[in-house]
Amino acid sequence: MPKQEPALGNVLAEMVKLFRFKVLGARSVTFASGVRLSVMAARKTRDENNFHEALSQLILNQGLFVEQIARTDQERLELQRRADLHHRSIEAWQAETKKEREAMEASQRKSEERLLNIEKRLIGVEERLKKVETVLLQLPQTIRKEVADKKN
Repeated sequence: MPKQEPALGNVLAEMVKLFRFKVLGARSVTFASGVRLSVMAARKTRDENNFHEALSQLILNQGLFVEQIARTDQERLELQRRADLHHRSIEAWQAETKKEREAMEASQRKSEERLLNIEKRLIGVEERLKKVETVLLQLPQTIRKEVADKKN
């Protein structure tokens, strides 16, 4: 698993603290690392303070926005990974199904060939049977003729 870095929101919060310290003239600031900075606050006009507060809020909001984009990208990547995995499993199933279908088609071709051979043999048997039938139908006349020939 990749090494987790501090959340972007936390880093930006630290940056906002530094911004407030430098620009807004905060008297002191303590960072997550334990470092504390202190100075005398310079007097600022109310408009400058409002502007700098708004600017620091904007920076914080942008950081949160970037953090949300990063989370969304991670979720998108996870969904893409899962979709790819699903796609590969579908492809494997399709390949297996294709093999089974090809085997079934080969078996069906063999069965059709056998059936054709049987039909050819059956036609031959029918032809022979007709000859036998003809001979059998002519047999009584042939016997009478033979008997008549022997009497004479």
